[in-house]
Amino acid sequence: MAYSRFFMPLLQEASGYEYKGKSSTGRCIVESRNNMGKVTLWAQDLKPEIKYTIFLIFAQNQKHIGFNIGTLNVDSRGKAEFRRDITSADIHTFTLDEVVIIAVTVQSKNGIISPLCGYKDMQIPWRHSFSEWKESTIVTKTNELHTLKEETPSNIQPPAALQTPAPPPPLATKPVILQPPQDSLPSVAESQVPIHQLLDSIVNSSAVIEPFKKETRETLWTKCSKIEQLCLVSNNPNLMNELFILNSWANHEHFILGITTDGSPKQYIVGLPGIYNSEDLHKVRQLGFTVFKCPEKDVPQAGDCGYWLMVSEF
Repeated sequence: MAYSRFFMPLLQEASGYEYKGKSSTGRCIVESRNNMGKVTLWAQDLKPEIKYTIFLIFAQNQKHIGFNIGTLNVDSRGKAEFRRDITSADIHTFTLDEVVIIAVTVQSKNGIISPLCGYKDMQIPWRHSFSEWKESTIVTKTNELHTLKEETPSNIQPPAALQTPAPPPPLATKPVILQPPQDSLPSVAESQVPIHQLLDSIVNSSAVIEPFKKETRETLWTKCSKIEQLCLVSNNPNLMNELFILNSWANHEHFILGITTDGSPKQYIVGLPGIYNSEDLHKVRQLGFTVFKCPEKDVPQAGDCGYWLMVSEF
């Protein structure tokens, strides 16, 4: 089986578990090869001193079956990191490629609560159809059919669980599939290649796009679908933990990368898709995105679509 890897942003769903009033966020990477795999999860701004349980959730027969893979320990600063190797024994007959939801949960009197949750394809309701996996949760169809032949008259229809399920609804978005390690970019700290050379190779090996009708400088643009590449321009690996970044990625699953070609100084520009709102200006400027540019307009107005731009020089 080939290597596969996908990324899930984790966003706050249940309130009451924030740290110092900040919205909880996180991200998770799932890797698999030959029935073996690894789950790596980071979270921030979660309330400490609470028992958080991590579930890998799979869909089967309109049910959502959760496998408890461990406890998320949050430190006094509201941050947490979790890593675990996964084998086929941990997830029964499922594979990691079939994960549809990763949930950081808390058990309450009223049932399961999910302060943080990530969806592989699209957000779906799952709590009312959720059950934690036990040996009796999944029954093989072979055994069910054998029982029916012995005990069920021919004029009685089999239970709904044995009937052919209706086809699933079309996916709202494609899953964020990242490349195998040999093709993925090393971190800035690990890489022996200068950052500007890595960025040049990304643009030179990708299709050219024209996101803007007018340019103040001649710029070569391309569309990127690896969120890790965004951190190269900013030289900030923690950028992927920011709620503003995660929201943009969850909605658009891409950013644009530009390189000026009209002489020095050579600039590298990241464009994060979004909607212009003056209330976001202070926050995005703190992250390094200092300009909002529309595809056609020179001056953006509230509600305009476009890109928040970050400019770097190396």
